[in-house]
Amino acid sequence: QAAFTLSCLQSLEFEGEVSFEVVIVDNHSTDDTGRLLERVEGATVLRNVENTGFVKAVNQAAGAARGDYLLLLNNDAVPRPGSLRNAVDTLESAADIAAVGGRLILPDGQLQEAGSIIWTDGRCLGYGRGLPERSYEAMFRRDVDFCSAAFLLVKRIIFEALGGFDEAFSPAYSEET
Repeated sequence: QAAFTLSCLQSLEFEGEVSFEVVIVDNHSTDDTGRLLERVEGATVLRNVENTGFVKAVNQAAGAARGDYLLLLNNDAVPRPGSLRNAVDTLESAADIAAVGGRLILPDGQLQEAGSIIWTDGRCLGYGRGLPERSYEAMFRRDVDFCSAAFLLVKRIIFEALGGFDEAFSPAYSEET
């Protein structure tokens, strides 16, 4: 999805307050993504000859990254200006915070989630799902059961100590849980 990837990369232009590297895994895309990535400067692009799935691609990118923090970011996510700075500030605000997620907003302006809940029967639900994006219920920092890997900032040392994402969850779903 070259158009999504381009929008995501363009959104990172506005994160000037935070230094970061970009590692992209082209997981054997079959559209114009390959041509787009040939034009991207300053990023590490890892090209797979087959689609290895989300979980393995995240672990692959994490292995190539050099920073103290890893931001897992789906190509269809478009961070708003200041999102990365706010996530880093939150992560650094207390020693017991190992990961920070972002509010995920659907194209129609509704929340997909602001963190997620795991119910006692194992079902999961995005906190605030379906609410307007700036609903007061979702506009504060709080502990959550898990955050979607669509925008998940995690301390590298913690990610590595856990062995990365468990590849038993491949091709995807519940690996961040």
